[in-house]
Amino acid sequence: MADCVMETDSPLIQLYQSRGYMSGRCSLAELGITLDLDPTKVCIRVHSVPNVPRAVLELYERANFHPDLPSDFFERRGNMQSSFFGSAQEVRAFDVFVTSGLDHLNTVYLYGHEYGHLLFHLGLREMIYDKFKDPSAVPRFIEDEEHFAELTGNLAMLTHGYDLSDITSTNPDGTVHTRESKARRFILENIRG
Repeated sequence: MADCVMETDSPLIQLYQSRGYMSGRCSLAELGITLDLDPTKVCIRVHSVPNVPRAVLELYERANFHPDLPSDFFERRGNMQSSFFGSAQEVRAFDVFVTSGLDHLNTVYLYGHEYGHLLFHLGLREMIYDKFKDPSAVPRFIEDEEHFAELTGNLAMLTHGYDLSDITSTNPDGTVHTRESKARRFILENIRG
């Protein structure tokens, strides 16, 4: 889970803290990286909750936001939302949700996956690319934001000592999740030693 150190007592930081948000120097241990977030531009809040869809809907209700929900929304075990703070909507706030009570492997994967969405939206994908022998190969491999998050979820499992060659992801219908398998193969073949 993200661990951030905020070194200023500005009113904006106090507002973040009062609402459970963090900014400043943030360690994303699941990915083995540290972010330096500008508190005047971005903050994050991490939620470990028993029911991710319910928690996201509660966040939407508090913000009076009523989006069209994707068909798989109520099956989700992780989610990342982006919104804005301040009267001029100048500060981007990110909420990362992960289901509580899962085994360590799934918890690590979900944090890594949702942090992938965060890095994608912050334009910090290069922090992941730099973990590979040929960083320029990663953007050519990635198809879209979700594929990037699948890559970072798998990278988090590797970072925590899991053998990716022993892991198989399946879809709800029991078939093998092909993009997850490709992401694991890509990591195993291209990660820096």
